[in-house]
Amino acid sequence: MSYLIKKTSVVTKIIFILIIFNFLISPKSIAADVVNSCWDAQGSNRFNITLSGSSFTDSSANSSALYNYSDSYYEVICRYKPILVGTGGSTAIIPYGFYNTRSSLPPSEYGNGFLKLSDDLDIKVQTKGYNGGIIPHNPAANSGRDLSKLDVGLNLINDFYGTEQAITLRLRKDQLNGFVNVPPGIELFTVYSSISSYNIVNNTPTAKFYTAGQTISLPIVCRINNNQAINIDFGDIDNTKITQAGDSYIKTIPLLYSCTTPINQDIKINIIANPASFSSDLIATSLPDDIGIMVKYNGIIVKPNSSFNTVLANGSGQDVLEVSPVINNPNKSITGEFTASATLIMTVL
Repeated sequence: MSYLIKKTSVVTKIIFILIIFNFLISPKSIAADVVNSCWDAQGSNRFNITLSGSSFTDSSANSSALYNYSDSYYEVICRYKPILVGTGGSTAIIPYGFYNTRSSLPPSEYGNGFLKLSDDLDIKVQTKGYNGGIIPHNPAANSGRDLSKLDVGLNLINDFYGTEQAITLRLRKDQLNGFVNVPPGIELFTVYSSISSYNIVNNTPTAKFYTAGQTISLPIVCRINNNQAINIDFGDIDNTKITQAGDSYIKTIPLLYSCTTPINQDIKINIIANPASFSSDLIATSLPDDIGIMVKYNGIIVKPNSSFNTVLANGSGQDVLEVSPVINNPNKSITGEFTASATLIMTVL
């Protein structure tokens, strides 16, 4: 009878130890427990990414902005079993951690490593450190994290793969509202890891990365004549008919303003040019002492490096300038060609 009581006592202790062990590791850990792999023990390694520190310089299709994202480490459980090599399996190779990333986002039809995030945005994510690469990617040869301090069996370690990223957003189409939305809750990628093997054997991830959701401001881009050069040809000119008043050989220049955003806005058109040596009212030509170019807006002279005011309605507008050659000395005979140039810049009032 005493023998039976003693045996029952031992069995009770073993059951008690097993119950405590399961409680500490948790059912999720046991389900993900794969030799020479790591996993998220509690399913809590979820990161919501908010982008900052960069901006778009254009709001037209194919424009992009590069962001650097970083976050803190996360905890994972790893089960390590030494891989033995050499005669009789006498030597254990140094364990290294290798990482794989996966994404359910489809590749963008516009290529270059981008994934389609939304109808408005493509995204390219490149992880940094160890075997970092463009998402999605597999472990690269001759890379990985030194895990030589792992104990045989279960280990709780800090990991940070995926928390350092270079993220590029690319506009899929022209944006007319002055902003673009990053939708919330989209899973960008998941991280999986293995020990001493390029083959990922555990389908339980170590971390997941999602969009937090945000609105990104875009510049309002406006153009004059679609950024095309304006060429004015005065043709053959009789220098005896060029006046000091600029009332002969007058040419008109139509100006068309277009913006990527349908704004209503007062604007200023600046004329950037060198003034003629004989008059600050005129634009200099290649005959600086003899010929200048007069510019008028609504009958008023616009001097070099000055401006005139106009308006945008629903993101567009138009004006007409008049230009004409002006002679310095009507009594001087002038021959040969001349050229002049100026730059028009639009600014918001």
